[in-house]
Amino acid sequence: MFALDLEELDAFRKSIWPLSSWIVQFRERDHLKNGEGLVQHQPQLPAQNTNTNNTFLDDNNNDTIAARILRLVAQKTEGKFQPTLATHRVVILTHLSYYGYNFNPVSFYYVIDRTSNEEQIAAVVGEVSNTPWTEMYCYVLHPDSTDRVKVKVNATATTTMNSQQLTTASTKEKEKATNTTANEHEQPKNTTTTTTTKPLLEKVEYSFPKEFHVSPFMEMDYWYDWTFIGVPGAGADQSFSSSSSMSSPTTITVINTLRRRSTDRVEFTAKLVVDRNSLTPWNIVWQMIRLPIFCLIIQVWIHYQAALLFAKGIVYVPHPQGSETTASTIIATVMIPFFALRDLVAVDKNNNPKGKMA
Repeated sequence: MFALDLEELDAFRKSIWPLSSWIVQFRERDHLKNGEGLVQHQPQLPAQNTNTNNTFLDDNNNDTIAARILRLVAQKTEGKFQPTLATHRVVILTHLSYYGYNFNPVSFYYVIDRTSNEEQIAAVVGEVSNTPWTEMYCYVLHPDSTDRVKVKVNATATTTMNSQQLTTASTKEKEKATNTTANEHEQPKNTTTTTTTKPLLEKVEYSFPKEFHVSPFMEMDYWYDWTFIGVPGAGADQSFSSSSSMSSPTTITVINTLRRRSTDRVEFTAKLVVDRNSLTPWNIVWQMIRLPIFCLIIQVWIHYQAALLFAKGIVYVPHPQGSETTASTIIATVMIPFFALRDLVAVDKNNNPKGKMA
């Protein structure tokens, strides 16, 4: 995954050229497909203050993806929170397009307060897509959001950090990493573990009702608990790889828990823990060698898991709005004999339970 400052996309593309010409791309058209945050879609908001730095509202031609996210946040909070490009930056955590193909089950836009040393999350926008309907929905996670969000902000302990930390590379400048050797290209022979004295990592928990149909095996009667630990970017574009540590200052963690609304029972938990890496063409090439055509692999894996759920007898839940796409129609047609076979087996089991002679 990649963490990209949405105001530095041109610099990011130049930094990984020639890969960015086609092999690895961030494409604006892969995001905000419903027109969220476009100037012409923006309702008149109540004036929050007379601050002339209200950049994205004053510039009627500003339809960059960063401005659109900030405008969407202002819209979904009904003007109670109006972040601007002058006061906040937007970092997206997402998969890129590889060889012209893109698939993102979810992308996260972190709205980060510029006045907080890049460590305070002001809001998060979760952009969710569903399979096979290829729809998108944006949850705006903020206390004043119309998505009925409950927020709990606190800090999580940063236990220990070792001296062999990965450095982060900005598209504008390379930050100087602490606790490394004088020569940044030389790895220390021995690593030591020391207790950090840095401020505790940002941790924000959002709870909100499910409003968007995602899995054909799960109903709408759920409540999401999303927890975000750590702030991506911190002034730099970065790539991320899987990690097992949740407490390191070099990791970003997102935890998704699904609770049944009627019983409050937890029925599903997913955890994403990723490590920061320097953003260079060589690192990207290495990731693509390790994980070729990664987005396609994700989609194949989703369908494989769906087949396992079907085999276990999990009830299929059709789209509540009856939406259909070419893909969903083909899948539904292919699955007709399998549904019939499963129903036949179920009837046979009911008529001939174990121990009963036919």
